[in-house]
Amino acid sequence: LDAFIGLVGIYLTLSLLVTAIGEGISQAAGMRGRNLRQVFIGLIGKNRTKEFYLHPRIRQLMQYDEPTNALRKIWLRLGFGLPSYIPADIAIEVLLEQQLGAPLLQLRQSPLEIQQRLERLPSSSTRSSLLYFWQQASADPHQFQTLVQDWFNDRCDRAVGWFKRKLGILQLIIGLGVAIGM
Repeated sequence: LDAFIGLVGIYLTLSLLVTAIGEGISQAAGMRGRNLRQVFIGLIGKNRTKEFYLHPRIRQLMQYDEPTNALRKIWLRLGFGLPSYIPADIAIEVLLEQQLGAPLLQLRQSPLEIQQRLERLPSSSTRSSLLYFWQQASADPHQFQTLVQDWFNDRCDRAVGWFKRKLGILQLIIGLGVAIGM
């Protein structure tokens, strides 16, 4: 019984150690922020994602808004200082402002203007999705924003799965290293 309790204690301690090391590496490597950037690349494309992260509302969420030295600039360019979480309402506000060329609040009074701006977007899956959501919302800007936010949240939910898979692989490698070391 003493040997069993000792082994359980050792395994639990090693498991906690592997988890902590995995989380530490994940944070140091900016895995969550880079994973979130992949969500936006999937939604709006690579070039639009770069513009998205330059928006003042998003920049204020970054670790280093205005990097002061070259090392921090490189750090940001590689994706290590990206925000690991962007609230859905802010993300959609910025995304729609970027796509429509003006904040949705300014365009709410003119649904026809919103439709025209959506139709003028370059042909892409983003344009198709936004036009589909606009039709689903029956030209109601509030409902449109809600549908786009649901689209974003759905994509983020899938990104959580991607992140867990990557972290699980990382922890497996760390666990194997700890087991071999023991």
